[in-house]
Amino acid sequence: MNQDIVRLPGKNDRKGPDGLITKMHRSVSVSLAVSVVCLTLLVSIGIFNFMIGDFLGGSLLLGGVLFLLWLHGGVYLYAPALLAFAKQYQRQDLFACKKTIVPYINLARLLPLRKDINVASLHNAVGVLHLHNGEYETALLALEEAVAIAEHKSFFDRKEVNNTIFATMLSNLALAKMRLGMIDEAEELAVKSVRLWQEQKPTLRSGELFPRLVLSEIAIERGDLTVADHELERARTIAEMETPPPVVHPSSWHWAQTGLYICLTHVKLKKNDEENALKYYTKLTEHVLSYQPSCTSLAIRSAVKLAEEYINRQMYDKAEVILDIAYLVGSSLPYHPDNEHLLEVYMTLLQKTDRLHELEDLRRWVRPVLLGLVGQ
Repeated sequence: MNQDIVRLPGKNDRKGPDGLITKMHRSVSVSLAVSVVCLTLLVSIGIFNFMIGDFLGGSLLLGGVLFLLWLHGGVYLYAPALLAFAKQYQRQDLFACKKTIVPYINLARLLPLRKDINVASLHNAVGVLHLHNGEYETALLALEEAVAIAEHKSFFDRKEVNNTIFATMLSNLALAKMRLGMIDEAEELAVKSVRLWQEQKPTLRSGELFPRLVLSEIAIERGDLTVADHELERARTIAEMETPPPVVHPSSWHWAQTGLYICLTHVKLKKNDEENALKYYTKLTEHVLSYQPSCTSLAIRSAVKLAEEYINRQMYDKAEVILDIAYLVGSSLPYHPDNEHLLEVYMTLLQKTDRLHELEDLRRWVRPVLLGLVGQ
């Protein structure tokens, strides 16, 4: 294994992403406490009205309490789970993420509360987990349910928040469809997500980065390097000049930048623009050292394609660095379907550099792949 890539802790980890989540958690906790006090007061007044014989006043107050619980109960019931999920997701602790979110999905199905953007976010979180595990068909089902719930906007919903979260869900669904080969449907969803982001106020529009990356991957799959280059340059401008919108976790922004530099390097190489390919390769290697974890399993496929391009050009040192980036993620997910191709390309590299004696160490973490057990 090449030792040039070593993941380091992110700068100001506690003050950065985790600090943001902690601040949000406190805000939700304070709001929950205030709401509980107010509801308790209303219930007490309603009971008092019944005791003094004012059945109409008591009924109206208790009816109002029940209506408020139906309307906003999900906000306070599910928000803490979503915030806990965000903290675990930032560390890529996918097992903890699943343990946190699945019980709340079951709870949302049982309770007669309004199916609002928070319930949609629970399904979106489950879909994202399946995306990272390479379980694209299961991810598709969860994300379709999330989008279906989020599409039914209510008078009581905050339009700005709903639209940005909905745009994020569309982008995730587009990615799932793309990975399943539904290219045309994926493109339609990604374009819809881009347009929705562009309709937001300037401080929120940077979320356009994510569907732009999906559109660039679609263009690469089609072999249309001109369109891919255009989408990636648009995405790069957003990533380097703007900050993530409030609904996007800083870690997701960082991981998106990793995928962006991988794809930019690949496209520039394919277009024989070696100067810019080297520039973005350098940016990529610097970027992955700045944060831990450096990327997610969603980058494995793009990284392996870039490594193959380097191997074809006999640029073996760079190919190994790129494969190591993918290896650091893939080794923690031995059943991920993209690991099979990663293993094949790494074996090709070892063969071409006369290092087949290292193959046994490489095989250990992907034995399920070798046995054909991926996805089972």
